This record gives sequence, C-alpha cells and structure tokens, in this order.
Amino acid sequence: QYKIFHLVASEPPSAPRSDAGFLIGPIPNEEYCTPESFAATTQANPSWRNSKVAAWLWYRGDLFRGFQAQVVGPSVQQSLQRALLASGLSVTPAPAGRTDRGVHARMQVVSFKIPHLTTLETLAIDLSKHLPEGLGICAIARAEPKFHAQWCALGKEYRYRLCLSTQVHSEWRNLAWIPSHEPRIATSLGAKTIAPERLAELLAKCVGRRDFISFHEKSSPRRQRTVSCAQVVERGGGLYEIRVRGDCFARYQIRYLVGSSVAV
Repeated sequence: QYKIFHLVASEPPSAPRSDAGFLIGPIPNEEYCTPESFAATTQANPSWRNSKVAAWLWYRGDLFRGFQAQVVGPSVQQSLQRALLASGLSVTPAPAGRTDRGVHARMQVVSFKIPHLTTLETLAIDLSKHLPEGLGICAIARAEPKFHAQWCALGKEYRYRLCLSTQVHSEWRNLAWIPSHEPRIATSLGAKTIAPERLAELLAKCVGRRDFISFHEKSSPRRQRTVSCAQVVERGGGLYEIRVRGDCFARYQIRYLVGSSVAV
C-alpha cells in the first residue's frame, strides 16, 4: 500500500493527436460507430480497420490483487478488460509493467487497438462509466501502429513512502510504510533508528548496470539490469520517499533492495 509505480518515459505515440487529451471539455456531437457503418468504411479503406492507442491509468493497488489477471480476486487487467468490453471493445491491453498486489500506480501506460473511427473522447467517457472504484484514466492518445507500452518504455520508477516518525499524517496513513511496525525490521534494528542519510548511502550503491541476482526472485531471467537513480527524498513530517529508477526490473527486485537497505 506504500509503493507507487509509474512509467518514466516512453517513445512518443507520434501519430496525429487531434482528439487526444484529458477527460475535460465538451464531447463532440458524433454518433457511435455502428457495425454497419464501420463495415462499409472498412470495405472502402482496409487500412482503417484498427488504430493503436495509449492510455494512462492510475489505480489504488490495495483494492486489487495486482495488475495481471488472477484466478481469485479482482485485478487491474480484468477490471480494465471488463470496462473495455462494456464499451464495445474485446481487446487485451498491454501494460508497461505488471505491478504486484498493493502497489499503486500513477501514469501506468497500457496500449491496445480500437476501431479507427472510434473517437477518444467517447471512449474515455465510456470507460470511466464502467471502471470500478480505485481505477481511472488520466488520458488517452493515438499511437503509432507499432507502439507497445512494455517494449517501447524507456524507463520505470518505483517509489516507497516511509514514515520514520512516530506519527503519520492522516493523508498518508494508508499510503505510507512504517518500518518500525514490522516485526522483522524491528528485531533487526533493535534499539537503532533508521537514518535517511544511511538509507541514501546504501541505495546509492545499487546505481549502475550489474547482475542483481541476489536481490530478485530466481523466476526472473538472470541478466544485466540498469538502475539509473536511487535516492531518498524528504516529504516533510517525518515522511520520506525512496525513488528507484531503471530500464527494467526483475520480480521483487526493488522490494528486496529497499527492504534490505532499511533492515541493515
């Protein structure tokens, strides 16, 4: 509940974006594209059959069992697919990254195809009507045909919010980690306190390109990965934010790096 994932950057979806934008402003007076009119259009223009789009999502990770579809419990992917289906689209969105249970996201990017004549404003409004609590759309834009949210991502960043004081501001109570409340962390620390300067020093050692096999699950392929930035940012009131940015991460890699730095 104290982790935030978001896409750092992606190759720009550089197709025309005249109908892209945030969910504000008037909706154009356009009819829904009927199957009959769409079929007539595609017969004359085969290349217009589908159009790739990129959608930026936010969600509360504590309300879902991770991003990827699960046998038990709601997931972000399943909820988004149901909303798309209710909007007339039977597609599987591809995410920039699959977050675990409890990980929040801001500006998570997903890509999928829509009929070329579908307006983005209409799609955004339709989706918002069918999305569950804790999941929303920030923006939708048309993308190049080859755009893929995962393979076109240039970087990803995790943020862990830690409260190192005895009191937590009400706004952060359910969105911050209090390490001293974790039995294993408390036992490891003993009478010591967690110094943000020490955290920053330890995390700085992981910056660079190397094999992080000791800090991720063996189910992920063993290979070189790059951490370009690892820092501790003070947010005030005893709240600190650990930010780790890289090209890609193995399973639980950031969780293990942060947990180890806090426990040492």
